[in-house]
Amino acid sequence: MSKRGKCWILLLDFKSNSNVVILSVDIDGNLRSSSKFLTKRKYGLPVYQLNSALPKELSTKSIPTTIILDKSGKLVIKHIGGMNFGSQKFRRSLLDLTKE
Repeated sequence: MSKRGKCWILLLDFKSNSNVVILSVDIDGNLRSSSKFLTKRKYGLPVYQLNSALPKELSTKSIPTTIILDKSGKLVIKHIGGMNFGSQKFRRSLLDLTKE
């Protein structure tokens, strides 16, 4: 299964979990291109655009970047590059965060 497929399954699995929010944020200033990318892959996510600078610890120019925050806003994971969203370890980590 492709990484894209695993990302889609992750979105579906956590869609009904109100303790998990998945956002797609355009960081390169090309909102149209980002929207087109997500629409083509049928992710069903809106793309958000920044209206101010990200905090330094979240800031990046690398695409893709996955950032996970706990419910208090504390940085838990900042992973630059492709990520295996289908791994059981990753999924358990997300579920564990929802229980804190």
